[in-house]
Amino acid sequence: MVKKKYQELSIEINIFKIIWKIKHHLLRSKLLIIWLLIFITLLILNYTSNFTNLFSIKSINISNFLSYGITALSFTLAVLSAALRIFKDTEFTQLYLQKNDKYKNYGELYYLTLAPYIVTPTLWLIISLISLISSVLSINVPPTVSIVFKLLFISLVAIGLISSWNLFIIHIQDFSKKIQRRINDEVRNIDKPSTKK
Repeated sequence: MVKKKYQELSIEINIFKIIWKIKHHLLRSKLLIIWLLIFITLLILNYTSNFTNLFSIKSINISNFLSYGITALSFTLAVLSAALRIFKDTEFTQLYLQKNDKYKNYGELYYLTLAPYIVTPTLWLIISLISLISSVLSINVPPTVSIVFKLLFISLVAIGLISSWNLFIIHIQDFSKKIQRRINDEVRNIDKPSTKK
């Protein structure tokens, strides 16, 4: 009898490759739609600023966002550390080995679970790098290009804030679900008939 050879599974540790693996889910995510809506709204507000004084993109200094980016990166690191304390290694293993009609490949659910913890700090890293570069680099660009770039940057900051809040919500939900499972296990143990006579 020939023994069946099992192919060893390997977990991807390169952050950018993980993002590439889940790119289809990211492109269909609500965050991308929200980012586009924010950018379009800012464009409209900027256009109306020619007639009113309610909105002024010119006064925004991109280099001032460096400290916000660093603070947000620290926040995401704290949330990630808290999430890793909630889940056991065995639970992450089960996530990786989950395979069904919805998740056709090993690791798909695992990478999707990690996605918010990867995308959010990546957004804030990009924001921080743009802020840092803008503070040391001085380039004269046409006013229109400057305004469009600032609108893109502000919409990126907005989506970074929303993504951070979403990460916080996901963490609270995961924690609540774990507590709920433990409560249900305790209730089932209480409801079991005693075997003692």
